[in-house]
Amino acid sequence: MENNELYHWGIKGMKWGVRRYQNSDGTYTEEGKRRYNKTEDGNNKKNEKIKNMSDEELARRIKRLQNEAEYIRLKKQTEPGKAFVEDVLSQVGKKVLVSASAGAILYGLQTVLGNKFDLGGLGKAVFYGGPKKGK
Repeated sequence: MENNELYHWGIKGMKWGVRRYQNSDGTYTEEGKRRYNKTEDGNNKKNEKIKNMSDEELARRIKRLQNEAEYIRLKKQTEPGKAFVEDVLSQVGKKVLVSASAGAILYGLQTVLGNKFDLGGLGKAVFYGGPKKGK
C-alpha cells in the first residue's frame, strides 16, 4: 500500500521550535504584545492606562460604571412584573385559543350531522366556545 499523503498540524510558515508570540529570551514579540495586551515589563496595558489617567477621567469612569450597575439593578427589579404580565397573557391566550378551537370543532360536527352551515353560526360558536352557547 502506497501512502502519498502528508498531514500538517501547525501554522503555515512556522518553523519547528520557534514560538509565535514570544522571543527566546521570554519577551513578547510585537504580535505577542498585541495578543496578550502586555507592556515590555509584563504589566497589563489596562493597568498602565489607569495609572496614566487624571483624577477627573478616573472619576468619570467610576461614575459611569456605578450608573451601569444601578441600571442593571433597576432593570432586574422590573423583570418580575414583566414576567407576571407575560405569564397572564400567555395563559389567557391559551384559554381563548382552546375555547375557540373547541367551538369551531363542535360547530363543524353539528354542521356535518345536520347538513346546515351558517357563517354567522360558526362565528358565534368560535366566540362562545360552542354552537349552543351563543343562542
